[in-house]
Amino acid sequence: MPESLDFHGFRLWYRVNMEDITVPDAAESIKWYVLGMRNQRALRVAAGMAACGFECFVPPKITNLLFVHALRTEIDSYLTYNKLGLHLYYVRSKTDSQPIVVRDKDMTNFILICKESDVPIIMTEPPTMKLGDSVRVTDGPLRGVEGRIVRIRKQKRILVNVGEHIWAATAYVKPEYLEILK
Repeated sequence: MPESLDFHGFRLWYRVNMEDITVPDAAESIKWYVLGMRNQRALRVAAGMAACGFECFVPPKITNLLFVHALRTEIDSYLTYNKLGLHLYYVRSKTDSQPIVVRDKDMTNFILICKESDVPIIMTEPPTMKLGDSVRVTDGPLRGVEGRIVRIRKQKRILVNVGEHIWAATAYVKPEYLEILK
């Protein structure tokens, strides 16, 4: 039977379709998702999403990728019902076609590298060079960042994997600021 609601002296009747109601799964948690867009307007979209309460990050020099920290159901709702959301899509894994989820620790390292490096080197394909030792930066503005030592542009840098599908390279880090991890 339909429910009723009094509205300014008028009785409104409505029917609730339970299939249209989404309740977040108790096991669902806030995660970093990677969203892409065809038009290069990540900063504009990030501002719109931030105004709706989303935590967003746009890497420098990349205008078609946006990292959003939220529940998947909240992002889905934004993509469905917001005008700006119509231009967005989940960047999906090539192996299982699931939306790419970035661990909090990886995202923290990625944001730190992007903020501390004048022009961070960001790659969307795996590097072709041989990866070296796992290290942790022990001092300086990148303190706590973990990654692997690689040689890029004739300099040793630290390569950080962000969600297994994106890599970011730091600026040069002094060898005395590195601790080898076992």
